[in-house]
Amino acid sequence: MEPREDIYRSLAWRAVRQAALARDDYRCTVHEYEDGPRCWETEKLIVHHLKPVNDGGDRFGIDNLVTVCRKHHAAWHKLLRADV
Repeated sequence: MEPREDIYRSLAWRAVRQAALARDDYRCTVHEYEDGPRCWETEKLIVHHLKPVNDGGDRFGIDNLVTVCRKHHAAWHKLLRADV
């Protein structure tokens, strides 16, 4: 397996990351509450794996990727740590 840093510098990652950003309209996809409006953040976006690669998630599968802002990315990981 390639080191993590090499993967995120690869052309394959750059291509799928760009595709996920475009699909999500270059905007955070998180809804503040069920059926509520999406977060309007368009800066400092992160393409996040829905199912972690370490848990068998597809590293380059666009269906396993979602665009989130830094605030929601941090909140997501905080919730994951709380579930452990």
